Amino acid sequence: MNEALIGERAMVRLQPIMLNPQWLRTFAALAELGNFTRAAKRLDLTQAAVSQHVRHLEDALCLLVIRRSRAIELTPAGRALLDYCEAMNRRAGGLMRACPVLQKRPERLE
Repeated sequence: MNEALIGERAMVRLQPIMLNPQWLRTFAALAELGNFTRAAKRLDLTQAAVSQHVRHLEDALCLLVIRRSRAIELTPAGRALLDYCEAMNRRAGGLMRACPVLQKRPERLE
């Protein structure tokens, strides 16, 4: 295979993906609680909304959770996404501490 083509394919795989922050929060809650119903209750969403958020993430990325009868199991990609969510939360906390004006901003309704 020609090197230019291989490089081109690698570039295509590395294109940034925009992920909805609400979907990421939903996924993190689901991973923490291990159950769609509990995640929905914590986030004040319907169970269908939690399922839809995960489906959107899986459509954008790949299989993230294995659904069991009463719980979920994270795939390796799901664990990697959870690590990403946790890192983003740590960075957001640092940003909030570094920018006092952000601390005074009124909460948005989501």
